[in-house]
Amino acid sequence: MSRYLLAAKKFHQDALAEFTSAGANGQDTKIRQAAEKGWGAVVQATNHLLEKRKIKVPRGTRRRLELLLELEDRDPRIRQAGIGDKYRAFLHSLHVECFYDGTYSIKIVQRELRRLGDFIRVVESV
Repeated sequence: MSRYLLAAKKFHQDALAEFTSAGANGQDTKIRQAAEKGWGAVVQATNHLLEKRKIKVPRGTRRRLELLLELEDRDPRIRQAGIGDKYRAFLHSLHVECFYDGTYSIKIVQRELRRLGDFIRVVESV
């Protein structure tokens, strides 16, 4: 298993644990940290996919997205899995809205963190 995939799974576990520790009241800082750890899992899973396809892993979010979209153009399995769209959705919901803006719904963050497990499994399988 690649270091990126291991890191993605660890970030995901940490995000779920942080979210759970926020409790039903939803401690703002813990929820936002959980979302950012979730975003970290997305980045690491994406890095795994790029490395697996022999593509140099970029440093920036925009470049990572560009490379994903190029992969979608070349590989119907990646396109059908909607990996680029999912990446953008996680970017917006976890990283921008929740972590940076602090505008989130606890239910949506919880849902996104659950969906993140599916994202990692899909990235691992394509």
